[in-house]
Amino acid sequence: MARLPRFVEDAMRGTGVPGVAVAVVHGDKVVYVKGFGVRRVGDAIAVGPDTVFQIASVSEPVSSTACSRSR
Repeated sequence: MARLPRFVEDAMRGTGVPGVAVAVVHGDKVVYVKGFGVRRVGDAIAVGPDTVFQIASVSEPVSSTACSRSR
């Protein structure tokens, strides 16, 4: 868990993604939640744990996977 922030920051630099929100869930508990970076390139608004991202046509399979796993 201690290496997670560095991993996320390195991945962001490598891909050019300006910001991400990360949550780690173990069992039924959220054990880590943090926002990294900014919402848009050139924007000063930071990403927080509750930032909502649009993920275009990927949202349907991601949502269905999340729902099927939560049963």
